[in-house]
Amino acid sequence: MAKVDLGDLFAVPLKSGGYGIGVIARMKKGRGAKSIVGYFFDLKLDNIPEPSDLSDIGHSQVRYITQFGDLGLHEDRWPIIGPMPNWDQEDWPMPVFGKVMLDGVRAEKVYYDPSNPEKWTNFEPCAIEEARALPQDGLAGARAIETVLDKILNDPELDELAGHKIPGRLVPVEECRP
Repeated sequence: MAKVDLGDLFAVPLKSGGYGIGVIARMKKGRGAKSIVGYFFDLKLDNIPEPSDLSDIGHSQVRYITQFGDLGLHEDRWPIIGPMPNWDQEDWPMPVFGKVMLDGVRAEKVYYDPSNPEKWTNFEPCAIEEARALPQDGLAGARAIETVLDKILNDPELDELAGHKIPGRLVPVEECRP
């Protein structure tokens, strides 16, 4: 596995061909399996780009935000492109995630420790529509990310996935703290 760090851009192979692009916004430092928060861009490329080819990439191109395990990176199935040009961690906050309970009646906003996406810091009840407007809480596997990203990037009109808006409302940094 290539060493990964915050701000690294990586390529996700798509089932239909080509690559989607993501950036590592948050992850727990240290050894062992990692939970990562990634921002994925509305960008489908035929080949793996150089970091300089992505110098203009930013928030306006974000299409999907999620938490995922590091298996795709660990197995080198998701190649690291390199550090994002002009990376500043403060510009890519730990999002507030939304969770709709299985009963379909209750929902909550879920806050995570910015330095450890495996650690909840707060839950806050909210309206179901508010939770659905946020990135969906939960940990996705590598194959699930590949499938979802392929679907999203091949359907520009798709604006909802599993009941949650895509990419989910980006909550201002000051609101990311409980």
